[in-house]
Amino acid sequence: MSKQWWVESNGSKIGPMSEHEIKAVIESGKIGAKSLVWSDGQDDWKSLEQTELASALSGPPELPSQSAHPPINTGERFG
Repeated sequence: MSKQWWVESNGSKIGPMSEHEIKAVIESGKIGAKSLVWSDGQDDWKSLEQTELASALSGPPELPSQSAHPPINTGERFG
């Protein structure tokens, strides 16, 4: 049997969903990196980006809320 997942939505848990089903929900944009998910074997709910489901997220991960680096001048080339 494949792994079953639950997702938190407005204080309620929704599931179980197969990995295929939850990946479809991720791809639809209804849940994202910060959404809480749980599956058997996890001690507690985790943000989706901290699980193996993170590979289903498109694009790079979200930036931290505060960056320690100055902005990049996009008019200049690197190198």
